[in-house]
Amino acid sequence: MSHEEAKIELAKLLERNGCLRLPNAARRVHEGPAYKKGYEVRFLAMSWEELDHIREMLAVCSLKPGQPYVKHSRIVQPVYGRQAVELFLEKPARPARKSTATPKKLIHQNERNWLKSLPAERRKTILMREFYYQYLAGESDQADSTH
Repeated sequence: MSHEEAKIELAKLLERNGCLRLPNAARRVHEGPAYKKGYEVRFLAMSWEELDHIREMLAVCSLKPGQPYVKHSRIVQPVYGRQAVELFLEKPARPARKSTATPKKLIHQNERNWLKSLPAERRKTILMREFYYQYLAGESDQADSTH
């Protein structure tokens, strides 16, 4: 497996259910050495075989994995350091998708991100309006079925 193939496969695993952690620069300046959070990438493996596969791909990418641990029913593989985070912040070249349609999950995630960026009052207004339209749509469906 080449470095690029391993990087793409790790990026897919990271998107599936992993996470990146970056230090908060403002807190680091404010709190100084008391702020201990650093750079970290976490991969979640569903089985021990998948964990072995993740560790092999990390070795191909010249990354040193931390000590894995079990959390709930999954195995977490942490990778510490700025190099690991920067590797996954770069967008790897991905093969073209078969479908050009945007998945619903992505649309909903984009809507949530957009809503989070709005002030609280505006967000509440939009959510109430959506709820009201859904309520009206439900009433019209019921009215059509009774006649």
